[in-house]
Amino acid sequence: MQTDKLLRFFWGTAGIQIAGRALTIIFGIIVAKELGPKNFGLYSFVMSIIAIALIPATAGLPKLLIRDVASTQHNEQWGLLKGLIIWANAYAITISFVVIAVLLVVIQQQWIDQTTGGILFIALAMVPLKALLTIQSSTLSGLQYPSSAQIPLLILFPLTTLAILSIVLHLNESISLANVMQTQIVAGVIALSASAGLQLKKIPPAVTNVKAIFTIGKWQKSLAPFSLLMIVSTINTEMTSIFLGSLASKESVGHFRVAAQAAGLLAIGLQSINLIISPLITQLFKDNKSVELQKLITNSVRLSCLVTIPPALIFIIFGENIISIIFGVDYLPSALPLSILCLGQIVNVVSGSSGTILNATFNEKKSLIGVFSSMIITASLLPFLIESHQEIGAAIAVSCGLIYLNAHLTLSLYLKTKLVSWIR
Repeated sequence: MQTDKLLRFFWGTAGIQIAGRALTIIFGIIVAKELGPKNFGLYSFVMSIIAIALIPATAGLPKLLIRDVASTQHNEQWGLLKGLIIWANAYAITISFVVIAVLLVVIQQQWIDQTTGGILFIALAMVPLKALLTIQSSTLSGLQYPSSAQIPLLILFPLTTLAILSIVLHLNESISLANVMQTQIVAGVIALSASAGLQLKKIPPAVTNVKAIFTIGKWQKSLAPFSLLMIVSTINTEMTSIFLGSLASKESVGHFRVAAQAAGLLAIGLQSINLIISPLITQLFKDNKSVELQKLITNSVRLSCLVTIPPALIFIIFGENIISIIFGVDYLPSALPLSILCLGQIVNVVSGSSGTILNATFNEKKSLIGVFSSMIITASLLPFLIESHQEIGAAIAVSCGLIYLNAHLTLSLYLKTKLVSWIR
């Protein structure tokens, strides 16, 4: 891919991610201020449970879909492409309802406290909605529509949630935690309807008139490492809130979540690049175009660093002022965790897209080993650091795990493929 074309794709994809993240942050600010640190912490805790509950429903399908949709389209295997899309959506729906049934038992048996159980009961509808949105987004990314892939989940969903929440606030002058969950469910239904329509429009016409071919055994075999990778990645992401909610106060969860939301903005550049280059890497790798592949990787990490490092330094230097202005003085304890998370993100972006490249070049097992070992390190550090430093300790543990992960993946990628993902 030429540099100017990469830039055009990037700014389109990154623009949507930035807008989507801005909408999410605005939603987070409103909810954080209206609910207060304690209830916002409870909200974050429940959403972490939902994120972990999504693991079986999506089970590594996003990465498998991006890679195999790109591959089948490149080879014009339209029957396989149709079968893959049908199977992925059916799998997500079936497993979602199994997960809901399990969580209903957890709530009924009161294995969690009654307040948390009541909010979790409302949030259960988010499992199939988010699962299908994720599957459809990944399909569009594999078809090389990275910008369109993000619109329903990153733009329409938070925008609709904000609109409904604004109406509720206007009518009631206040919102409850239940109101927040209910607005997200309604917004999810609207976003899913739009996503389904968009997918039907973007699927190649040749797919419509062919008989679906199902190679379920092959897909399930390929899915296994991706599933493990997703399980470990999601646990790695969400376990911090779970640990904080269990070992510290709900206020600590809220403070950490605010810091994590702000630091998450720094990942937009790298995430946008990954969406663009993943299907392209698969095609270049299968065509043995190693020189073009390395050039694509080098240009992508340079672009990611250019858009990530300056705002990271701003967050580190002016974090207290930014949090105080946006979230209020109640969330000032989030400033130091934010600075620590920013340091981890700088290492992350400088290291490049090593995990994505490993997955796209059919070396997902190498990626899994790195993510799993990183999770073990983070999980080992969290209890000790949370006990002594609460949300600050959580941020230290997360950043240490992230730094180790990038060192492991970049080295594994180079040893396996001789490709260099880091900035140079």
